[in-house]
Amino acid sequence: MKTAILAVALALAACSGTRSYVVASASKYPISLSDGLRGPDGALLRPEQKHVVGEFSYNYKTWGMFWTMIAFTGDKDISAEINQQVKDAGGDGVTNLTVWAGACTWNVFTVVGVLPDCGNVEITGEIVKVSGTSTIANR
Repeated sequence: MKTAILAVALALAACSGTRSYVVASASKYPISLSDGLRGPDGALLRPEQKHVVGEFSYNYKTWGMFWTMIAFTGDKDISAEINQQVKDAGGDGVTNLTVWAGACTWNVFTVVGVLPDCGNVEITGEIVKVSGTSTIANR
């Protein structure tokens, strides 16, 4: 009896959640999680060679079930968004890419991971234009 009560208590204390990997396998532009960006020769560009010309922004929801064991969303390829937003801004790449993930309101109804669960993902970055070097995009 004590074991059953302990098992139920642990299940109720468990977290639900979702899982999704962010990829950009078809991006025409370089993407950096820091403020560093490499030029065509592979060397890091100097700060004065990079000029912010816009902000990259993309949001989506993830869905999963059974404590992230079943992922309905899967990988999220942001290549098309990167390519379009960088092109529209006249940029050459994205720096300081940040991915934030958090729970959505639905989480309180998931009944300890048995019902589907959702999450919010926000991706932001700085679109930069490079000067003093030939283009760095692999267009």
